[in-house]
Amino acid sequence: TWDAVLKRDPNFVAAINNLDQLDLSQGGREAVLERLNQRIAKAPNDESLIVARAQLLASMDQRDSAIKFLEEKRAAAPQSAVLTRALLSAYLSVQRTEDAVRLAEALAQSSSSDAESLRLAAAALLTARQPEKALPLLQKQVQLRPDAVQPQLDLALGLLNLRRFDEARAPLQKALQIDPINTEAAARLVDVELRLEKPDAAMAVANQVGAKDAERGARLKSVVLQRTNRAGEAVTVLEEACDRTLSGASSGRPIATCRRQDRRMGRGKSAGQYRTVRLCERVA
Repeated sequence: TWDAVLKRDPNFVAAINNLDQLDLSQGGREAVLERLNQRIAKAPNDESLIVARAQLLASMDQRDSAIKFLEEKRAAAPQSAVLTRALLSAYLSVQRTEDAVRLAEALAQSSSSDAESLRLAAAALLTARQPEKALPLLQKQVQLRPDAVQPQLDLALGLLNLRRFDEARAPLQKALQIDPINTEAAARLVDVELRLEKPDAAMAVANQVGAKDAERGARLKSVVLQRTNRAGEAVTVLEEACDRTLSGASSGRPIATCRRQDRRMGRGKSAGQYRTVRLCERVA
């Protein structure tokens, strides 16, 4: 057993990690915490152990203890980006926004070439409703990781917070270029086009996604139709998508189940009326 291995070699990392996973799976967090305490006593400056202990305390509903522990460790190593990020995340988890912003500004200065640090600092500033301060960090993050989806999405979110909808289109389009069926990018771009009163452009996005994934494309088309007062057409699009899903079963076993439901139309000429629609759910 892993206990026996540890008795022979207390520093055998694989044994410690496997025993930790076993204890966590069985709800034995106290045992894992005790082992972490022992390891930190031998290596008090090991950042991975410090962060692991803080995360474990937070998972045990001891968030205040986790934050205090991180604060003490960071005070001893104020230049540590790892500990600063961990403490910033902890502040955000308990909505200590002012503390989070203070750390975010420090992190942005000390780790200006680290994309993850910039992402976290910008998230803190957005949470504090300071998008104008977050925007330069988001732009820098894109420069550091130009071919990654998440920085593009983060930049778009910052621009949307500033209500600069037209500018938000470019990073969203870039995100879809990198990942053509990215759900968040597609949904946000459809929303932006509709806010800019460009329903044709919004439908073009839905069609673009639909060429790669028919189901996701149908959902986006239904959003465009609903928001342009064509609720009846939106229902038809969803029904047709459901039919395609059912007819696409190759094993003979249905991949979705459908039921009928009377749904009240909210817009257009059908507003207030009820129409029977089919709701489809995938079979596990």
